[in-house]
Amino acid sequence: MEERKTQARKRAGGGASPPARWLPLSGAAALVALAVTAAPAGGGTAGSATVGDTTVTATSSNAFDPKDVIVNQGETVTWNNGGGNHNVIFDDGVSYPPTGSSSQPWTYPRTFTVPGIYRYHCSVHQAQFGMEGTVTVNPAPPPPGGGPPPPAGGPPPP
Repeated sequence: MEERKTQARKRAGGGASPPARWLPLSGAAALVALAVTAAPAGGGTAGSATVGDTTVTATSSNAFDPKDVIVNQGETVTWNNGGGNHNVIFDDGVSYPPTGSSSQPWTYPRTFTVPGIYRYHCSVHQAQFGMEGTVTVNPAPPPPGGGPPPPAGGPPPP
């Protein structure tokens, strides 16, 4: 009779205790939960601001479109002259084109490596049209996964 119970237990998942049988499942469930809750670092929009690598156009109507952008540390914003006599002047002293405003087509990429808020404007149209904007640089997101799960029955990692 005891042998039949042992065989039935093996067919139902082995002789291991219930917590040991569920451990592989709980580890897999944790990975699925982590994958579902992890968000990409960029892309999409947030209100009037774009998020992630993006392009800003200096328009013929004397505006930056979009005027406010959000990127993560290490991402790039590219400004294009879409028509008109424009430039991009940052409060930190960086400017493009280097020779002053230009009505010629130009493209200026800037990669942001330090988190913070960067204000910029067109020196030709800021006073009259409010042609200005901001780049908000968020700290780089942590690597995905955040490390291995804690051992079963052990304390959580520090």
